[in-house]
Amino acid sequence: YLPLAFDDWARPAARPASGGAVLLVDGSAFFRDLLTPVLKASGYRVHHAAGAEDAMTLLGTGIRVDALVADMDMPGREGIDLARTLRADRRFHAMPIVALSSSLDALALEDGRRLRLAPVAKYDRSGLLSALAQTQQAVGEAA
Repeated sequence: YLPLAFDDWARPAARPASGGAVLLVDGSAFFRDLLTPVLKASGYRVHHAAGAEDAMTLLGTGIRVDALVADMDMPGREGIDLARTLRADRRFHAMPIVALSSSLDALALEDGRRLRLAPVAKYDRSGLLSALAQTQQAVGEAA
């Protein structure tokens, strides 16, 4: 049944060339626990933050993160606010950001384009991995 439900189930996931580090920001421990094995199985080292403030604190410690995966619909300070803060900070201005959302409306997509976010539906694991690979490749080409 798995190959019927997930067309990529039997294929090995593409691994990042450098085994990059990802900061996964989601207010739900359930979703952090759901996505962490997917990211790890694809060769990423995963750091966690339970919200935007935790993410900023962790990034302020100087950990090396190659990309950020953030839920846009977090309670409190939303992911879009986190993305705006990171884009305004020259240390994180070019960091790839994948924006997870359970609903992508036109306004959210427009904000995402302005902030150079890669929008991905929250349950799309292959879309997440693809977006991470594409955004990291784009940063590598720009460097």
